[in-house]
Amino acid sequence: MTTNYIQTQRLISSIFILVLCTIHGFGQKKFIITEEAPKTIDQSFFGAEIPQSGDTIFISSNREKGIKFKNLSGNEEKPIVVINYQGQVNINDPIFWGALTFENCMYIKVTGTGSATSKYGFKLAAQTCGLAFTELSTDCEAEFIEIDHH
Repeated sequence: MTTNYIQTQRLISSIFILVLCTIHGFGQKKFIITEEAPKTIDQSFFGAEIPQSGDTIFISSNREKGIKFKNLSGNEEKPIVVINYQGQVNINDPIFWGALTFENCMYIKVTGTGSATSKYGFKLAAQTCGLAFTELSTDCEAEFIEIDHH
């Protein structure tokens, strides 16, 4: 495929996502993880508003330190979507075990389609692993992610 074709497809995908966000709210609730959020994100981080099936977790493009999500559960019809927000998320954490880790999570979809200007919405590197679904995680998928090493 040509570069122009790929860029056109990514632009169409981004527009489609924006239309879905406008019409359907892109899930029930939206959550934004910024640089200020802790490295470990579990249900206590969200308080009473825990992400559930169909919800979206946006990771801000200014996030540089690793993230470990724990104990999140979507369902087969509506996974919890984790997407880059306002550009490419470039996590390069030489101290933390993994750049983006999901521990004991079910029905998660990680997608780097949140920016029309980046082929890969996530660029991940860490001490040991760029992207990991660990412990008893199941039914998880990932797309448009670049994984590097130190």
